[in-house]
Amino acid sequence: MFATSSRLQDYSIADVFNLVKAATLAEKVNASIDELQFRRVIAPHSTPDYRYAKYFRKRTWLRAKMMRALEIGIDRTPPGAVLDLGCGPGYFLYVCRYFGHAVHGIDLPDDPCFNDMVRFFGIPRTNLEIRPYRALPPLGARFDVIAAHQICFNGHASDDLWGVNEWNFLLADLRDHHLKPGGTIAIEFNPEPSRFATSSAPPTSSV
Repeated sequence: MFATSSRLQDYSIADVFNLVKAATLAEKVNASIDELQFRRVIAPHSTPDYRYAKYFRKRTWLRAKMMRALEIGIDRTPPGAVLDLGCGPGYFLYVCRYFGHAVHGIDLPDDPCFNDMVRFFGIPRTNLEIRPYRALPPLGARFDVIAAHQICFNGHASDDLWGVNEWNFLLADLRDHHLKPGGTIAIEFNPEPSRFATSSAPPTSSV
C-alpha cells in the first residue's frame, strides 16, 4: 500500500527522484494526448458545481498516476497486463499503456464523464460494482499487476467500511482467479475520517 504526502520532509531520496522522474515522464505522456479533443470530451461536463471537475486537470493527474506507476515498478517490468479496480477516468491505465502494458479497468458505468474519458483514452473496462463477498467475474485473462488507488468501493467514509473478512475475501479472489503467479497487488486508500478508521486497513497479503 502506498500513501501520499504533501510535505517534502516526508519523502525519501528515492521518492524525490521518482517525483522528478514522474514529472518528466508525465509530460511525455501528456504530449501523446490530443489536447483539443480532450477539451471537447470534458466540455459537456464542465459545469461549476460538477463534483469531478478536479479530474479535468490532466497534467496533475498524469503526474500523480505516473508516480504510482513508478512506485509499483510499471516502468521497469516487461510489457504485461494491468488491472485497475475503480479505474475512474482512466489516467493510471493510460500511463501503464505508455509503458507497453495491456490494460483493463473495472468501475461503475453510471458516471457520464468517466464514461466519456475512458472511451477517449481507449481503456477497455468491465462495468460492475465491487461488493463485499462477491467474486469478480472472469475477465478473460490474468494480470501481472492489480492496482486500486484512492478507493471508495470499501465503504469509504461510511458505517459499512470493510474489515479483515471483506478484505480476505477480495484478496483471495484476486489471487486465485485474476493474478498471475508472482504478480503484484497494490492498493492505495483514501484517508478515513477518524470514526471510521479503525477497520480501514486490509490484512497483510502474502501475494
